[in-house]
Amino acid sequence: MKLIQFEFICSRPVPFYAALCNHFLATEHLEISISGKNNRYLIEAVGEQTEIEQLAERISQSFMVSVWLLESHIREVPHREGTNLPLKNIHHQLPFCLHCQPRFGDNQSAEFGDWQLACPICHGEDQLEQDLAIELELLCQDLLEKRTSTFSYQDHTLTLSLDELPPALTVNPTRSQVLICNPNTLPQHFIVPEQHVLALSSLEKPRVTVRPNPNQTALTRALYDIVFGYDRILAIVTERLRQLGVGYVHYQAERYQPLVTWLNEGWSEVQANPNAFPITPVRAVEPLHEDGCFSHINAFWHKGRIHFNHQPIENTVSHEHIATCALLAGGIDHSDSRNSAVIYFGEAGFDEIVTEDKFTRTETFLRQQPMSTFGYDLIAQLEQADQKTVLDKFKQQYPEQYQALHQLNLAGFEQKVSGIFAIAATVLGLDGQNVSELNDRLQAQAMSYPNYRGEQIDFDIDPDAEGRSIDWKKMIGSLMSYRLITEEHDIPQLAFGIYDSLADKLSNWIEHLDQQVGVKSVVLAGKGFTNEVFAWRTALRIGKNYPININRKLDLEGANISAGSLYLKVRRK
Repeated sequence: MKLIQFEFICSRPVPFYAALCNHFLATEHLEISISGKNNRYLIEAVGEQTEIEQLAERISQSFMVSVWLLESHIREVPHREGTNLPLKNIHHQLPFCLHCQPRFGDNQSAEFGDWQLACPICHGEDQLEQDLAIELELLCQDLLEKRTSTFSYQDHTLTLSLDELPPALTVNPTRSQVLICNPNTLPQHFIVPEQHVLALSSLEKPRVTVRPNPNQTALTRALYDIVFGYDRILAIVTERLRQLGVGYVHYQAERYQPLVTWLNEGWSEVQANPNAFPITPVRAVEPLHEDGCFSHINAFWHKGRIHFNHQPIENTVSHEHIATCALLAGGIDHSDSRNSAVIYFGEAGFDEIVTEDKFTRTETFLRQQPMSTFGYDLIAQLEQADQKTVLDKFKQQYPEQYQALHQLNLAGFEQKVSGIFAIAATVLGLDGQNVSELNDRLQAQAMSYPNYRGEQIDFDIDPDAEGRSIDWKKMIGSLMSYRLITEEHDIPQLAFGIYDSLADKLSNWIEHLDQQVGVKSVVLAGKGFTNEVFAWRTALRIGKNYPININRKLDLEGANISAGSLYLKVRRK
C-alpha cells in the first residue's frame, strides 16, 4: 500500500480547508493524517489503489476552489508530515459548500429553496436567523413586474434592479454592481477571463472587475464589479431568476463582498473590511508600536501575531508615511524589508516610490507633485510650456476634446497618477463624469487592445518640480502628438501604450535605484494597482529583473498600511 498526500497550498489562511481536513480525519476509515502549517493544507492516507481513488473523489467533491489557492498536488510520499490531531482556527463564515448548495440551490432538487437545510460539512445554516421569513418567489415576480425590488434579511437591505441603478445608489459614483444569475450566459454580457470565472465560483465569492461585451447595448458603463450569489438567499434567488430568463441584475447593498484584483499572477484583496469580514491574524515579529490605525482598520500585536479590528478613530498614519508603511508591510512575512522598494499608487496620501537600504534607512525617490485642480489652469500651463505648439494643433483638430479638457475637474486627484490618467482619457475623447469614471474608460479601452505593443508615451521626471515628480505636461504633449496622427480605432492602442510606457519607466527607475541603494525586491501597493492592465504591465516589466513582493495575506490599501505602521520608525505624540 502507498502513502498518498493531498496538498493544497494557499496564499493566506483558508479556515474552511482546515475544517475539511478535520472532517476527513474524523470520518474516514483509512489511517488519515492532516496538517495546516503555513497555509499548506495536507490530507495523507495509506490504502489500496481503489480506496485512494475513492478518497480522491470525495476530496474533489468537498474542496471548493479558494481564491487564495495557489496550487494543489496529489503525490506519493515516503513519510507523513501531518498528525492525527484536529486543526485549530477552523472558524469560517461560509454560507454553503459543494455538499449542500446543489440541494437547496438547484431548481431540479426536491429541496430547492430550503435555505435552512442543515449541512454536516459547512454548517452554513447557522449563518441565517432561525425565524427568517421571506417569500423568495414573490420577490422574483415583483422584480419582473416592477423591474426593481428591495428586501431585507439578516439586518441587511438589498435592492435588485433589471435596469442600471442611478449613481447615488451604487457603491461609488462610477462603478455599477452586478449580480450574475446565469453563469452560462456570462460571456454574452461581459468579457471575463478564465481566472476571473474561477474567482467568481470560488468559496469566497468575491467581486471582480470586468468590462461589458461590446456586442450588447444594455450595459453602458466602462467597467462593472460583478459577483455570483454569495449567500443562501441569493443563491436561491439567482437560480429562480435564471429559470425566468434573467442573466444578471444590478444591485445595491449595505455590505458588499470583498473586491479582489489579479496582480502578478495571483489574487489580492483590494481593501479589507473587518466590520463585515474578520481579518485573519498575521504572524509577525514584535513591532515598535502597540497599535496603528488606517482607514478605520486598527492593527495591534498580540502573542506573535498582528490582529485587526474596526475602529471609528482617526488615522495614526500621516500621509507622509503611507508608502513607507506599505513597504514595511511587504516585509512582514519574512521580518525584513531591507534592500527593497515600494511603488505606492493609492487612494490616500501621495503616489510615491520609496526605498529602504541595508541599514533600514528609507528615502523617497519620487513623490507626485500637485497639479492644478481645473482644466483651464492645466491648459494655461501647457500653453506656457514646450507643449504650446502641439496644444494649438490639438485644439484645432479636436475642439470637443479641448473643451472637455477645459472643463475637467481633478479635485482630490491633483497629486495622483490617476489624475494624469484622467487628463489622458479626456485627450483621447473618452467621456466621464469624474476622475474615477475617466480612469475606468481608459482602462476599458486598454483592455480591449488585443496586442502587447503600444505607442511609447513620454514619462519623465519634471525638471521644474520640487523633488522628483512625473512631468505630466510632457506626457500629455506626447499623447496629443500621437492623437494628431492616429484614427479613432487607434485609441485602444494609445490607452494600452500609456500604461505600458509608465510601467517601462518605473522599471527603469527601479534599475537606477538598484545601482544607488541595492534593490532585491519591489513591493506593489495601493488601489492604483486594481487597474489590471497597468498592474500586469508593471509586474511584467519589473518582474523580469526583480522579485515582485505582494503580501497576499493583507490587502493592497488598508490593513497593510495599518500593519506596516507598527514598524514605522517614527516617534508618536
